[in-house]
Amino acid sequence: MTITKVNNINPIKTSHISTALKTSAALLGTIALAGSAVCAAGMRKFENKAYKANFLKFELIPALQNKCKVLNMKTKNNRDFKLLDINPDNHNRYIIFCNGMFTQQDAKNQKLLSILTKTDYGIAGFEYPGRGESLDKFSQKDAQQSLETVYQYLINKGIKKENIGLVAHSMGCAVAGEFASKNNVKFLVLLSPFNKAKDMVKHFVSRSENFPKLLKTTFKKVPSFLIPLKNKFDNEKYLKKVNCPMLIIASKDDQTVPVKLSQKLKNKLSDKKIEYKEFLNGGHDINFAKLKVAMTFIGNHQ
Repeated sequence: MTITKVNNINPIKTSHISTALKTSAALLGTIALAGSAVCAAGMRKFENKAYKANFLKFELIPALQNKCKVLNMKTKNNRDFKLLDINPDNHNRYIIFCNGMFTQQDAKNQKLLSILTKTDYGIAGFEYPGRGESLDKFSQKDAQQSLETVYQYLINKGIKKENIGLVAHSMGCAVAGEFASKNNVKFLVLLSPFNKAKDMVKHFVSRSENFPKLLKTTFKKVPSFLIPLKNKFDNEKYLKKVNCPMLIIASKDDQTVPVKLSQKLKNKLSDKKIEYKEFLNGGHDINFAKLKVAMTFIGNHQ
């Protein structure tokens, strides 16, 4: 057997491998930062579009004629919003209903409020500044102050704090949750809540057609605390401080707030007095089946 000696082949040095790995890591880091920056810019654009004033002329539905006071209110920051005080039977307890981000007091929402009157509570339904006939820009701060204004309005008319409960939907769950963490409320019903807005952002980006696949994959791995949002809407943070009875209602087929985010919120609140109901169907909208569960819960906490 002939053995041929081969000369002049240098072994690969460990330092070369280390340099290559560092270069690759730096490149991936640059791509990640660039992807995050592009996605963040997209989210700022989305926020600006979502939070701008969304004018809708108000009209009271026939079912609420002579049963409802329509009041033009102002927050302490002088932001305009509309309040519907529905209490034809003069109950001494109230439900304040907190809408989702894009919901206004249109005919559909007024019918929902009308159904809630069957709970033997007065109903206070309101629009956030920047919704309905208000021309102000929507913000988390103004939404919170509008709820504070409604709460104080009820106190001023003689309703005791312990006789006021909150029912909320979608983004309104964060408004109600933050308020309940700082104030005494009778109960808290959350329909389609998410755990925190930053995880909702990741869901939005994953579904958006405005972001390339590579950026979607990159953004998915970005830690939530690095996502810049004007309005944080952190249910996990505030609901941990809430001590009243709570009910979460979610749907497996919810395409707006993924059920996994409602489940994640529930799991974060495992030490709380909380009930959880999950529907197979129902989507993001509030239907009668969900309201029935909510009203049963309310009836059990009279």
